[in-house]
Amino acid sequence: MLCYNAFPVPALSAGDRFRLTEHAMAVLEAREHHADRSLGDMYLPDEMPPNLRYAHAALDATVDGLYSLAPNPTDEQRLERLFALYESMNAGSPA
Repeated sequence: MLCYNAFPVPALSAGDRFRLTEHAMAVLEAREHHADRSLGDMYLPDEMPPNLRYAHAALDATVDGLYSLAPNPTDEQRLERLFALYESMNAGSPA
């Protein structure tokens, strides 16, 4: 399941889109290697397969970079950036 359409996205170059797509596909591919497990089982914190954990870490690092975040930001920093971007994208828009 992909659910990024609800997030404000900064302007992306063709290269950015390519990298993002490659990392997202790597997550889906890693999941396929564990098709015998449910998503819930794959995402148990202590039981996440290493290849899936690595694929998510690479995707997270790419997304953080696209949002101009420093490496390894906190969830709070990510939320602050998302809200700031959302507000800037909606500035001057009718409510």
